[in-house]
Amino acid sequence: MSIERSDLSEERALSFGRVAESYQAARPTYPDAAIDWLVPERAGRVLDLGAGTGKFTESLVSRGLDVIAVEPSAEMLQKLAERLPTVDARQGTAESIPVVDASVDVVTVAQAWHWVDADAAVPEIARILRPSGLLSLVWNMHDDRIAWVQEMEEVLGKLPRFNVEYETPQIGELFGDVESWTTSWTRPLTLTELDTYLRSLSYVSLKSPPEQAEILDRVRAIASDAAAADGTLELPYLTECHRARLSD
Repeated sequence: MSIERSDLSEERALSFGRVAESYQAARPTYPDAAIDWLVPERAGRVLDLGAGTGKFTESLVSRGLDVIAVEPSAEMLQKLAERLPTVDARQGTAESIPVVDASVDVVTVAQAWHWVDADAAVPEIARILRPSGLLSLVWNMHDDRIAWVQEMEEVLGKLPRFNVEYETPQIGELFGDVESWTTSWTRPLTLTELDTYLRSLSYVSLKSPPEQAEILDRVRAIASDAAAADGTLELPYLTECHRARLSD
């Protein structure tokens, strides 16, 4: 699937380095069931593409896998290396992966495929995968079937967000059919942690400080009504997973 990247989307993609600290502190992890589905037990070497500060990478490492992390942002990669010093961390992009041919069993892309030029990235991923290797994509999304989350999304939805259609990705003829699966879960957090999380979102972080403050104030008012007496709340997620195997 070819994705058009405007100058604004490019700026957003590069903005994550500026918020590496809040990204690491506040972004959600991924449920074990999703990782089970995305990475087969027989996998040995996995490349985590667009690894960020290592949220998904850490889950792969905890399973005893041999992991390479590739990330374009030097700031994000530094955070990953500090947290996960045993990981082979390399600066690179999906369109130019610094790995030799046919050397990994699985390529994972967590919360990053929508930043990719798929026309260039898919052949590059096919190049580094071993025969019958797997490309696995995953997104955490707010579950807006819950009333207060829908209200929050309405506030955030008025921002100029990168237009991503969360549907079955069209990966192309180098891979077989795309399989899809979704799981739901909830994440406990405080109102302060919610603020930090929202600041890590590209379409919030690029706003001016007064604009950010207005957005966060509006979301805090919505979330406060949904929070428990101690100021904590449960943020519901849908984790959407896709996988496709390299064709023979």
